[in-house]
Amino acid sequence: MFRTLTLFVVLSFATGAFAGELCLVDSPNAINATVNCSQPQLLWDNSYVGYSTEGAPCEVGTFCGFDPQRNEGLEGYRWLISASDTDPYENTGPLPQGIVELSLWLECSVSEGMAAVEFGLDNPDGTLIPLALAPQNGFLNAGTPTHILMAVGGCPTGPVLAAYLLVLNLGPVSVESQSWAGIKSMYR
Repeated sequence: MFRTLTLFVVLSFATGAFAGELCLVDSPNAINATVNCSQPQLLWDNSYVGYSTEGAPCEVGTFCGFDPQRNEGLEGYRWLISASDTDPYENTGPLPQGIVELSLWLECSVSEGMAAVEFGLDNPDGTLIPLALAPQNGFLNAGTPTHILMAVGGCPTGPVLAAYLLVLNLGPVSVESQSWAGIKSMYR
């Protein structure tokens, strides 16, 4: 048993099995879009960069504005998850275990500000669990920490800090800081 557990822990760290990721996805309503401010109000697909504790974060779309790769030719609004409340581009890096604060940013828009947004948050590997969302700078959330449904006045164009995300980081577990009894208790 000891050798099997040791091998599991060593292989898990060597292969990055405990890397955490937080991604923007479709909401439970199958929407991942932002509403513009002008009339007529239109839904624009979101591009985004999520957060990863190791390696490249999940990402869809690369910029706001004209995108010749899409049939419609437009990427609407771009959202970022960052470890910084002053730099929206800190999208990867280790995080301490426990409850950590990440930042949700509206990076940019096509040519006008946004009025509302809806999307989901997903943690594919289960190590970064959203617990709470605290809107900032006039944003309001009528959703949950994993089903974001925000509105804002003033038509911001970005970059603007939209919210703080409180996230429970479950990994990786440092074997060096645990006694053997402590390690065994984690797997019982």
